[in-house]
Amino acid sequence: MILDGAVDPNADQIEEEIRQAAAFQKAFDNFAADAPRATTARLAPNPAKAVDVYHSLVNPLVQKPAKTKDPRGLSYSDAIVGTILPLYSPSLWRHLTQALSELKNGKGDTMLAMADLYMGRDAQGHYNNSTMSGRGQLCGQAAHHRPRQGGRRGPSHPVGCAIHELRRVHRPRAHGYVLVLAVPATSNQHEIKVTGLPPILVVSTTNDPATPYKPESIWPTNSAAPCHFEGTQHTVVFQGNTCIDDIGAHYLVDVTVPPPNTRC
Repeated sequence: MILDGAVDPNADQIEEEIRQAAAFQKAFDNFAADAPRATTARLAPNPAKAVDVYHSLVNPLVQKPAKTKDPRGLSYSDAIVGTILPLYSPSLWRHLTQALSELKNGKGDTMLAMADLYMGRDAQGHYNNSTMSGRGQLCGQAAHHRPRQGGRRGPSHPVGCAIHELRRVHRPRAHGYVLVLAVPATSNQHEIKVTGLPPILVVSTTNDPATPYKPESIWPTNSAAPCHFEGTQHTVVFQGNTCIDDIGAHYLVDVTVPPPNTRC
């Protein structure tokens, strides 16, 4: 088995959300500083000002959505979701550049299309359950989290999950978080113990925005073989990086693992 984009299974869920937000910010900063881009195509001539420029483009959408060919227009919350999608991989950064360039001219078609793609919306306006199924998995993993100190509360037994999920409300000026899940726990959490299997190849990307890099707690036992990729994207195995792909192929075919803490 190859685990790509691994996370700490014992991490506090709220802290992981915070770390993920910081990781997406890092990915945005790397996008803004991408040197090969022509100055006219970049978000801002000075990458240090990119966040300010971005806010100047998206904050007004709270009061007035940008025009789109779709009658919905581009809302603030859709713009945020549309920004998140291309930060998953540098191969998608050009689409974010296009979307922000359009937004400078008051148009939101590309950004809305990326938001729809991320949320699984089809041409008829129906959404798939990809976002909610992901939350359901988190609920199952967090079934026995206890209330936290300091006023912030996490899920607690016997309720598997009661989590704030970002929902897009299709009104021009409405967006926000609502409580949507309360899933009963159906089993007791326990450590998985299986003998006789080869080590698991665990691959983690240093600037992964969706599953932030935290190598010290991902492979706590000798049952895992860690491999690190220096990059800004979510997952990397068999996506064209020769160093990583060779390691993955040799592992699956020959059950050989790379030297400890191999980096690509």
